[in-house]
Amino acid sequence: MLVTFIHFILAVILLVFMNWIGNHSSYKGYNSLSLTASSHEAPVFNILYRVLAPIFFIILISAFAYWIDFDELTQNIFFVIIYYFSLRLVLVFVLGQWLLVNWFAYVFTFLSSLVFAYFVNVNLLDDKNLLLPSPQD
Repeated sequence: MLVTFIHFILAVILLVFMNWIGNHSSYKGYNSLSLTASSHEAPVFNILYRVLAPIFFIILISAFAYWIDFDELTQNIFFVIIYYFSLRLVLVFVLGQWLLVNWFAYVFTFLSSLVFAYFVNVNLLDDKNLLLPSPQD
């Protein structure tokens, strides 16, 4: 129960962090939700940012969790991605922006990020020795 709560809190932190970075990346072509945003300015940057940044986040959190010997936090850490996209979805509806969202892109981004996160979780993060070097190394 504690791990689930921490995963949810991490998703909130990720949401705030992603929005902050996104707001400071508009000069690189980051598209935010607005009526005047051009959706074709930098599509590769936007897709890579929205898909890969959450995965880098859970990798960093997992490394930190292993470093402080809180290994339980890394179990099913890909749920942070599910909570993150769920929070984004709730915010879209609460703020009344559902008509501004490209739903195909949203679902594609969510599924891509989730698949990559699960793959990283199972193949990299579940084994502490793969993520952090041993003291002998």
